[in-house]
Amino acid sequence: MKKMLLAVLLSLFFICLTNFTLNIEIPSISQKNTIFISLGAQCSPAFALNHYKIRKTSLPFDWIVTNFDIVYKCLEEDFKNFLIKESLYIDPKEPIYVRDSYGIGYMHDFPAYSDTYHIKENFLDHYDEVMTKYQRRINRLRDILKSNNIHVVFIRLDHELGGTKDKAIKLRDLISLKYPHLDFTYVLLTCTEESKVPWDLPRIKNFFMPWNDIWNYESEAWIKALTEIKVISSVNILHPWEHLECFTYEC
Repeated sequence: MKKMLLAVLLSLFFICLTNFTLNIEIPSISQKNTIFISLGAQCSPAFALNHYKIRKTSLPFDWIVTNFDIVYKCLEEDFKNFLIKESLYIDPKEPIYVRDSYGIGYMHDFPAYSDTYHIKENFLDHYDEVMTKYQRRINRLRDILKSNNIHVVFIRLDHELGGTKDKAIKLRDLISLKYPHLDFTYVLLTCTEESKVPWDLPRIKNFFMPWNDIWNYESEAWIKALTEIKVISSVNILHPWEHLECFTYEC
């Protein structure tokens, strides 16, 4: 009787063990130990990360307009000249932007007229609250970059001169130099001809992104890129807007 009971218990144990083993998920880039960071060049990557529910916090490049040199300089100098009050001005050619000495375009941070979206002349009255917000974001980014137990995926959509293989290598090398313990991948989306084929470079993944698809997150180009880096799967690409979490320019 005891032998029979022992046999039953052992059978149940191995059945449970087998079922447990079969249900183990293989870690992927979308697991909790991965953080996705937009590097611009505008809001589109941050919106895409929101679209697929993988943007978990606000960071400095989410809602600003930058070129490659701006991002490179900010990271190289650790944001030393970022949003310095004395350097701020309304762009005379594109008055929907406040700009600083880096040339960053701030469109979502200062009061604007509702009919034209032009920045209001008294925008500096709101400087302290805007700077406090960006200081939080910069500090979050610093903490992430100092970590050695997560995987960081930088995503940049660049249809200007920064969307080249040489610039991708330059940025990757800067991040590797400044943060030698950081485990990261740099994902570049661009419409250059050279991006139509994989570059097969360490820590870099490139994808071709047509102009018309920049804001269409359910396009073939976006789905191809995010599927290949295992951000999304066939399970959640059909109607992702139904699951979209709220985002804010303020946090």
